Amino acid sequence: MSDSLSPFAHHIHTNYVPSDSETNQIKALIQTRQQVIDNIDSELEELLARVNGLYGLRDEHCTYIHEHYALISPVRRLPDDILSAIFQTVCQDRPSPKTASPEYYVSTEARTQILPPAVTISHICRHWRALSLNMPYLWAWIPRLNMPGYPVLPGPGFPTSRADLTPDAKDVHEWNVARWRERCQSQLSLYDTHISRSGECTLDISFAASTPNHLDHGFEDVSRQQGEYVRALLKSSDRWRNIDLDLTVASLMSPLLRFLEIPPSRTPLLKGLHLGLSLRIDVGHPTRTKELATSILSESSLTRASQITCLSLAMSSPDVKQLPVSWSGLTDLTISATSQSYIDFNTHFGWSTAVSTLAECPNLRTCTLTFQREPTMQAWQLSRPSVPFLRAPSSRPPTPPPPAILPYLEELNLRGVAQPPGLASSLTLPALRRLSAIFTHSKAALPEESGLLEWVRLYGTQLTHVAFDYLSLTREALVQCLQGLPNIVSLTMLGHLAEYIGPLDLHARMLESVSEPQEAIRPSANLSIPVLMGLTPKSNKSEETEGAGDCWCPRLERLECVMVLSDLNEQGFVDFIASRRKRSGSAIDHVSQIKNVSLAYHGALRTFDFEGVLGVKGVEMEKFGLKVNYHQMVSLVPTSHGLWANAT
Repeated sequence: MSDSLSPFAHHIHTNYVPSDSETNQIKALIQTRQQVIDNIDSELEELLARVNGLYGLRDEHCTYIHEHYALISPVRRLPDDILSAIFQTVCQDRPSPKTASPEYYVSTEARTQILPPAVTISHICRHWRALSLNMPYLWAWIPRLNMPGYPVLPGPGFPTSRADLTPDAKDVHEWNVARWRERCQSQLSLYDTHISRSGECTLDISFAASTPNHLDHGFEDVSRQQGEYVRALLKSSDRWRNIDLDLTVASLMSPLLRFLEIPPSRTPLLKGLHLGLSLRIDVGHPTRTKELATSILSESSLTRASQITCLSLAMSSPDVKQLPVSWSGLTDLTISATSQSYIDFNTHFGWSTAVSTLAECPNLRTCTLTFQREPTMQAWQLSRPSVPFLRAPSSRPPTPPPPAILPYLEELNLRGVAQPPGLASSLTLPALRRLSAIFTHSKAALPEESGLLEWVRLYGTQLTHVAFDYLSLTREALVQCLQGLPNIVSLTMLGHLAEYIGPLDLHARMLESVSEPQEAIRPSANLSIPVLMGLTPKSNKSEETEGAGDCWCPRLERLECVMVLSDLNEQGFVDFIASRRKRSGSAIDHVSQIKNVSLAYHGALRTFDFEGVLGVKGVEMEKFGLKVNYHQMVSLVPTSHGLWANAT
């Protein structure tokens, strides 16, 4: 409202002091306007009450509509057999026991945690609950039992017993222990629910726990609680189909050792066993400690079951031959070691042990082996045949074991610190099609030193899927490797291993490169233009006559490269993709069309639009999968879809 309607408008925003009579007049004006404001507020309250009433009425109508829509929902018309098939599919798509989240159970401290699929289905409606309860195979997959760690003692100075705690700290610790017991009981309750509802179905079970030393604080509580877990699990051992155990044992009194004592008669249906065992029992002397571990392994009954076909061993003492195993019955074998293996027992899993083990497994289809560093060598002393003073101390070279013949082995995955030379020539693998060799050793190997190139020379013509770390090769070795893979369909080349190996291995690799003597350093291979040109079919007239002979990997359909900043060669990959997507020319007729390319650049900013440049080149993008990742949060150019940084 304009100030001109007030008789005092010309005094507003000045230093004018009204007289007593003018003050009374101003008060009267204020009271009049306050009455107007009160009337407006009253009207607003009435309007707001009406609006709220309308909103409430609208919500009632919406609820009415939604409830009646639910009555005519198509899912209500699905017959029970279709619903059962859907439920089964949902449960089959669940995470495996090994990869499931540790929070894949209900705990008292987090009611919002993800429920197992069978539990979720049974809580939708009465009909679904009744149907799911009559489908025992929905409950046959047991959520991963990951026993919570015992609470540490609170307070400064890392107290070792309750006697060192203040009264307030004792109260906090008792509360933490009570919560710990509740979480354990919640897991066991959920486990019992699945067991009781799964009927007589075979079970997939996963369990992880760690027993402290018997002198450590909380050993009695942990031991007592682990005893409950072990008893609950062993009750259903006659229905185990796959069992996944990750156990850390630091005391001979640990209830977890009871798993190793299960006789084969109590596991008649067991097909798959993953045994992750870290023995940290120290008896004061390295030799006696190792003898004790060997005794525990050799007396194990769990691995004796003759019907086991899939065996995975991740052990702190990788002397796997100590385990009583029916090796001849295995079709899938994985051998690795825990991160503490070489610290605990000063032992290693080398190529000679691998060959002698594989010789006893003639029926293998799939095999994964993780090789360790020699116990008497430092990280920078690994596999240096060209530098005499860096060789491991040895009186004589090891005697090679007899060759192993594996007529059915189709897939072989090799991991570890260094590629063991001589392994390929010690095996006969007529059915091998898939090879993965990813090692953390940083020294670039010459062709005559490369264990990978040994594999390619012997089996390159029969391989269809290959993955390897190209930084462990010189450029010459990389070229010979690619030239020796004429029938490969899928190729993965890694220059950045953060997504494929653990942080401890990466740390060891960095230490090796720092400690490497300068005279022994060789430049590693990279995915340069000459390398990509070798994968590119020749299209000019003078080259067409040679067909696919000059094109490496002519059957290649899928390529994945994980690279570092020094391999930032986007235009080279664009030219490669464009040439391998063409469908004309005599050379092209002998070369497979590339169908999927995945590129990842670590430490690089996005400055290149792959899809846009390929579109300008007229590349056929239909039925072509392209994924480019820049592992930085900043991008200097948007993609053709307006997306930034991480993917195209």
